[in-house]
Amino acid sequence: MQQKMRISIMLVTAGLFCAASGCAGPFRSLTPEMVRTDLEDVRARYFVPSLGVAEVTLDEIVSFGPVGKARIDGGLPVTADSLYQLGSCTKAMTATALIKLMQDGTLSWDTRLLDVFPEYAETANPEYRDVTLADIASHQAGFPPAGDQSTWVRLRTYQGSRTQYLDEVLQQPSWIRRGRYLYSNNGYAALGAVIERRTGLSYAEAMNMLLFDPLGVRAYYVFPKDIGPDQPWGNTANWGAAAPARAVDQSIPEVLGPAGIVTMNLRDYGRFLQLHLRGLLGRDDAGYTPEMINQLHRTRVRTRGPFEQAYASGWMVEKVNGETIHWHNGSAGNFMVYMAINPGRKKGVVVVTNVGSSQGVRVCWDIIERVLTGGRAEKE
Repeated sequence: MQQKMRISIMLVTAGLFCAASGCAGPFRSLTPEMVRTDLEDVRARYFVPSLGVAEVTLDEIVSFGPVGKARIDGGLPVTADSLYQLGSCTKAMTATALIKLMQDGTLSWDTRLLDVFPEYAETANPEYRDVTLADIASHQAGFPPAGDQSTWVRLRTYQGSRTQYLDEVLQQPSWIRRGRYLYSNNGYAALGAVIERRTGLSYAEAMNMLLFDPLGVRAYYVFPKDIGPDQPWGNTANWGAAAPARAVDQSIPEVLGPAGIVTMNLRDYGRFLQLHLRGLLGRDDAGYTPEMINQLHRTRVRTRGPFEQAYASGWMVEKVNGETIHWHNGSAGNFMVYMAINPGRKKGVVVVTNVGSSQGVRVCWDIIERVLTGGRAEKE
């Protein structure tokens, strides 16, 4: 199979949230058996500080690792309780909580954002007048991306509420015509505001009530470093050279939290993936029906990437080695995580590491490609 760089259209900033989807990688000897039996060797081959993998089936979650150390420059070994920052994989979680709120009929994918926030109808840019929740979840609303460094620096000190921030976003010019794909953190911030408005709870409280408590998992809404000194530290990298990230860079603006704030351990993250695998294959789980889960995986727009990629609601769907893969990745620049499901093989994979950029992308995607598809042939 020819080595091929797979670039995702989900670029936010250099390494913020969802960067590239990886490349086939030069380590052609990597096999699923190596991942399962010698993860430490895989970690060393890819020069990442720590690495964890979970294989998910309908009835089981099997974790391999994590292995390695909490910091590239030393620190304690990682354990099964070590936490990893999930970045934009939070988007799939936000969308999953949102669909639970649609079950009483007061919300639907066709609900206009301004029907939820009628107080902004007079001041909102007319281009956003008919934007629906489906448009927003699939990045078709035209909202500014909120992925550039200057925006993040400004928003880290933002003192207003998420609803107040939404008011500001709605007054900004549209970046693209409604119905075309433009990946936007602002969109998922808006969905977080919808969740808060409809529940009367904070985003974290609502997510716990609607999603994480029913699943029996624990989510954190800060970076691992803020939980304790033994937790993984984020690292930055550029093809083999990794360095500890600055503490200030290991944070996400509060108002953008629904786009990328969640932190979890490997097994709990696998449990979230299992919910979606079960739903795709016709099983109820934790109050979610197959119909609800399949709605989240229904593709709504083709991306502008170079491959056969389509975006659903917090999920990318594309052909890899001839097989349909549902996936998403996440990085705030100093962690990299991937989740992927192959419904045809009734299996999913989670990969976590505490280094961002190309190093994290490469190891995560190589593992997913081999474990989920066998890496057998050219991408269609």
